[in-house]
Amino acid sequence: MKKYGLFFCLILMLMVVATSGVDSADAEVPSFDFCNSLDLVCMVDGEVKLNGVYKIADDPEVRLRLVDGTLFDLYAERSFAMDRRKALESIVCGLYDGLLGLAVSVEVSPVNAAVDLTASGVSALAFLPESYGRTLNVEKTLALILNNMSADKTIVECEFYLTPPSVTVEGLRSRLVRIGEATTFYGYSESGRKQNIALAARSLNGAVIESGEKFSFNRTVGSRTIQRGYAEANQILNGEYVRGIGGGVCQVSSTLFYAVLRGGLPIAERRSHTLEVSYIGAGLDATVSEGVDFAFVNNTPEEIILFADADGERLRVTLYGCPLYKNVKVYTRVSKIKHFSTIEQSGEEDGVYREGRDGRSMVTTVVCVDAGIERELYSLSSAYAPIDRIVLKKQLSEP
Repeated sequence: MKKYGLFFCLILMLMVVATSGVDSADAEVPSFDFCNSLDLVCMVDGEVKLNGVYKIADDPEVRLRLVDGTLFDLYAERSFAMDRRKALESIVCGLYDGLLGLAVSVEVSPVNAAVDLTASGVSALAFLPESYGRTLNVEKTLALILNNMSADKTIVECEFYLTPPSVTVEGLRSRLVRIGEATTFYGYSESGRKQNIALAARSLNGAVIESGEKFSFNRTVGSRTIQRGYAEANQILNGEYVRGIGGGVCQVSSTLFYAVLRGGLPIAERRSHTLEVSYIGAGLDATVSEGVDFAFVNNTPEEIILFADADGERLRVTLYGCPLYKNVKVYTRVSKIKHFSTIEQSGEEDGVYREGRDGRSMVTTVVCVDAGIERELYSLSSAYAPIDRIVLKKQLSEP
């Protein structure tokens, strides 16, 4: 009995106050009838979680009644030398152990809210709701049992301590906002290029970049091979347009690059194409290939969630996270121009085979704006080769 001593004192106080609504000094323990055992059912959310018989007297013929702190045998009309404290102790000990066992089985940990990656997308985030945890309030549940003890069956709904989750939907919604986005178009592309863009976008969609983590495009998207579903399409290689497996994937990396710039995130690896591309402005592209990666770092205090969607016409990339800067701007400027040359080649007829285009060197600058004042975060350089003009000249045959 000693191990229940201090606990029992608390139970007595709880029991007389729990349902009476009066001071413990004036309240009395209610009289109740019970047999030699207590048939107890403890309910949790309407389900039976503890259903047992708790022994009170050794003699099955004894029917006990607690009146004014004294136990009476109703059949033999005899009293027992047991005061109220000891009578209740004999009941409490068994119940307490039973409730401790119940507490382990019904304990529920709190569940934090989270982003539903399946239901979220480039347009908006969806969330999985939080839920409270709970721990059985053994003392209060025991007080309820003692205050509602019946000769037939005692049924009580268990009492719990509620534990709030540390992350709520409301908190996530306020923290995770759109920090960068970009859109490019590719509806004019051949079927193979469209297929490649869709595959790469699908690999990016739902990627989570933890705080401090370096994101690698090549590691996330994986190799571009026929076995993985990639097709042949035009791509730029060493200043020329050639056919290759995975052509068009650079549009995905470039669109992501522009979204990252607009979020003010630091760039770890990036290389421009050798030629300007048509789907995004000069200085805003990022080429990728085997050995050439695009990478950036999440320098924010929270995770960043990346979503990409390719619908056959439009490619959209959105980054959600906790921005370091409320307002970010991206500027590009030409730093140098390299004029194209005109090359003559023989042909069946005179004419222009290909128009020329000047090459350009670009500087891309990312700034944050605070109280109307711009502060540069970083600058990047790009270099695009000129495309020479080719003129065909008809060769005159000798007489």
